[in-house]
Amino acid sequence: MIVDPESFHELTAHLERVSRNLLGTTQHLAVLSEARGSDDDEWGTLLDRLMAIVMEMIVVDKLVNALAEANRQESHRPPTPLPSE
Repeated sequence: MIVDPESFHELTAHLERVSRNLLGTTQHLAVLSEARGSDDDEWGTLLDRLMAIVMEMIVVDKLVNALAEANRQESHRPPTPLPSE
């Protein structure tokens, strides 16, 4: 086993919470941007930073999926025999 089920579940729960919070934050910022009509450079910089976070989240999601697949493959592999003495 590469990672125990409890740790994997905890990791995916954190990833889901971060994703939900990131989405909520970007939606809130979109509303504020419309209402405020501030400097485009200021909002552009903020959007660039949020996009960088999103890109990192995509990488983390791919890593979690790869970890899940490695766990599946590991669980289907026959046990390694112990060396005889």
